[in-house]
Amino acid sequence: MGQDFLFSLGLSTYIVAVFWKLMLMRSILIVLILSLSPILLRAEEIQWISIGEPGNPANQVGVGQVDYAYQIMETEVPNWLYCKFLNAVAREEDPYGLWSPLMESHFLGGIVRTFDDSSFKYSVKPRMANKPVTSVSWASCLRFANWFHYGCP
Repeated sequence: MGQDFLFSLGLSTYIVAVFWKLMLMRSILIVLILSLSPILLRAEEIQWISIGEPGNPANQVGVGQVDYAYQIMETEVPNWLYCKFLNAVAREEDPYGLWSPLMESHFLGGIVRTFDDSSFKYSVKPRMANKPVTSVSWASCLRFANWFHYGCP
């Protein structure tokens, strides 16, 4: 029984190692692609793609049916736009954790947070403005989408 446990522990460790290796390779590929195609975006230049076919059928598992048309951004959310969001909604405090320390410390992170005069200030790292924002939770994505939908107040 102890041997089976060690085997399963070794296998799970191997699976985790392979997963992280694949994630690193994906991250490097994203960095290479983005560095080879510098796209300067301003808020008015963000392109949207319409997703149509309301009422399309669900797949064999029963998911995928959409009863309405909608739009999604053509590109990932760039650091400069998420930084604008942070400066608009998380200057006094950040109770929802919209900013993550990984945005500053990780090599793919592109946003720095400083504190001065009793408020936070967010800025984009050099050469990272148009790279996709990283280390964003699902809840933070929803808050960003809500802020963006209502006109970036």
